[in-house]
This record gives sequence, C-alpha cells and structure tokens, in this order.
Amino acid sequence: MSSVVYPSTFQSKSITISAPRTLQSGAKQAYLNYGGERLVMQTAVAMSSPFGLNSFQSQNGVEYSVDLSFRGSDNRPELQEFKRVLEQMDELMINEGVKNSKAWFKADLNKEVIKAFYTPSLKYSKDKEGNVLSYPPNIKVKLPKRNGEWDTKFYDLNGSPYKGVPVEDLIVKGTQITAIIECGGVWFAGSKFGLTWRAKQIAIHKLPEKMGEFAFKGLASAPVAMAEDADDEQEVDDEAVFKSASAASSKPSAVAAMMPQAMQQDDEVDDEDGDDIEPVPVPRKTVIKKKVVPAKK
Repeated sequence: MSSVVYPSTFQSKSITISAPRTLQSGAKQAYLNYGGERLVMQTAVAMSSPFGLNSFQSQNGVEYSVDLSFRGSDNRPELQEFKRVLEQMDELMINEGVKNSKAWFKADLNKEVIKAFYTPSLKYSKDKEGNVLSYPPNIKVKLPKRNGEWDTKFYDLNGSPYKGVPVEDLIVKGTQITAIIECGGVWFAGSKFGLTWRAKQIAIHKLPEKMGEFAFKGLASAPVAMAEDADDEQEVDDEAVFKSASAASSKPSAVAAMMPQAMQQDDEVDDEDGDDIEPVPVPRKTVIKKKVVPAKK
C-alpha cells in the first residue's frame, strides 16, 4: 500500500491525472496519483456515520458504502483540515475539467458548465430546487468486497482486528470511525465525472449503545394493581350486547326526528380509523324462502 498522506501534510500540487481510458463496459476512467503513487489518506479522527452501512445495486451487483459526516467541524480543527483538503481536491478537479474539456467531453466548456458536470467529494444536502440545506457535508466512502469477503480491514483502537463481528453491527448509525481511504481514480459517466473513494482500513472509536434484551428499570418498586375477585367477574354475552346496541341505535335522535324521512337512510360509511374502533358484530341475515306452488294444469 502507498504511504499514508495526512491532511496536515497534503499538497494539491502533488496530484497528477492520467489520460482517460475506456473500459470494457464503455465507461471511461483516469488514474489519479499523488507523488507518483496512489493517493492513500487518513480522514479526520472519529468522524460520525450519520446513516450507517449503505447498500446499492450497481452493474457489478450489490455494493456498500458509508457516509462520514463533518458535523462539529466548527469546533474541531482536524475536521476543518480534512474538509479543506476535499475542497482543494474538488476545486482542482473542476479546473482539470476545464483544462481537459476537449479530451474529456469533446467540447470547449467553461468553468460553470464543468462545475455542473462534476460530482464533488464533499457532498452537501440539497432540496428539490437545488438549494443547499443547513446540514453538515459528508464524504461517501465505498467498502469493497472481493470474492465475497470484505476488502476493508476493521480494527478497534488497540489495533486488534474485529473477528466474527458482522460489518452490519460495526457500521451502524452513530458509529464514530477513523478511516484510511484510497482514491480509486476519476470516473466518467456521460457528461458526469467525479472521484471514487475506498476504505482500506477502518478504526472503530465508539459504537452507539444498544438497547438490552430487558431494558426496563424500576419495575420492582412500582405499585401492583390488585385484581378484582373472581366472584365479581361477569361473563359478557356478546349477542346480548349487540341486541342492546341495536335497540339503542334504532331509536331516532332528536335531530334525526326533525329531518325529512327521505334523509333517514342507511349510507355506507368508509371508516378510515377502523383499527382504533372495535367493530360491532354484524348479525346474520335471515333469509325467508317463498314456497312455490306449481300451477294447475
């Protein structure tokens, strides 16, 4: 693996980008190097995962990623430093797009057009109109698999690898992690382009507390309600209750008595909140069959 670059020592002038090559799928890709090697960089320490493990379907099957949030960057210099690195890289990529627009997009394009084409590494949430929302930005990092095994290595803070623990239990909403990430190069899809980031190593700082199997407290000291004696219990006759309810509903109310007779009809009611109301049993209909007497010949 290439030597790890830290945000404090990052220099954008050390980045070089190769000419794009066409893959078998028809997509284009370009290599991005840092000082002649692949760019491998450590993120800021203890970045929060706001969504946990993400999965998405691609032409290569199911792929996984994790978003790392810059929440709290106003008070954490190391987050500000890593954020500045990504801002520099995004600006560099836009400038490279302008400089190479003829080779990359077969047209001479200005900076505003290239900026619209570019998918930034530092992602801000936007509304439907494209306005930036007041949420901290994220960086999306892929977690690659090879032959069904995770290519990313997961460690605790003592440097011991996690064994036998599903990644789904490590990368959950609220997990705090530090990652060693590698730039996979520049991708091109139609007029769009951007950078791919892959996690080589992840250190787990803190997992959110899980709810225990029995999470109640204070049950022993709570007062216990006394049950009524069995002799006081009465069995309820459902049919009698229904007859009583039917008899009560058959009596016209004062308002109904004042209404014209034509208005007093049984309308079908669509009860949208039927789950909150216990239904009244519907009685079986009595069918009276008429006796048919054959006509005399």
